[in-house]
Amino acid sequence: MASPPRPVLSDEALDLILREARTPVAWTDEPVDPAIVREIFETAKYGPTMMNSLPLRLTVVQSPRARADLLDLMSPVNKELVATAPLVAIVSADRDFHETFAITWPHDPAARDKFPDHEQRGHLARMNATLQLAYLIIAARAHGLDIVPMTGYSSTRIPPRFLGDGDEDLIAVVALGHADDAATRPRDPRLPFERVVRFA
Repeated sequence: MASPPRPVLSDEALDLILREARTPVAWTDEPVDPAIVREIFETAKYGPTMMNSLPLRLTVVQSPRARADLLDLMSPVNKELVATAPLVAIVSADRDFHETFAITWPHDPAARDKFPDHEQRGHLARMNATLQLAYLIIAARAHGLDIVPMTGYSSTRIPPRFLGDGDEDLIAVVALGHADDAATRPRDPRLPFERVVRFA
């Protein structure tokens, strides 16, 4: 018996999360409750990853000292966005994702032992955490926030300052808030379907 058709998102919802959403270049002064980070995470965590590996880790930069330290490590073009954003987080990938398979992939007791190679785990962690970053962007927009992912920073100095003693690779810095639409420039073009998609 065929499954009933699944509901689809409205045009309004698709516009909100993708088609009309924009990457901020400046923020309004509207505050954001830090508790929304949990709501965004609780939505984004359901996106698929390899073997439900879920390697993404978030470090929410809360204290003034931590924000100042991060600012010192950002490239000049990103400093203002980080300085003025209501919320800032560092996205990283946990190479030891295999240690949580007993929780996230419990039907395969041997799953942990399938990933003994540290370099391979690093590649898989970065790939899947980057995938999760995309879910995080969509979830943030779905919860009414604008978000900008940034990779302009000191990639060698952020990990020892913010990622602690874990075996994690830096993926991006994200800033969240409400975009100042008056500062937003026209949307840059996207590549057309015919340039991107092939059928084999």
